[in-house]
Amino acid sequence: MDWQRFLAKSEGKEFANTELGFPDVTDGARGVAFVESAMRSYAAGGGWTQVETI
Repeated sequence: MDWQRFLAKSEGKEFANTELGFPDVTDGARGVAFVESAMRSYAAGGGWTQVETI
């Protein structure tokens, strides 16, 4: 994302770190839901499993 920082500077704008798109708690919960679904799939012999919607 350095290009966005350089672009903002070249346009005389401030670049807030919040614009970097760091993951938040919801992103973490979605990741956990994905891993849990993968573990259920493995336990079921590799069948498709639904990922919980967060």
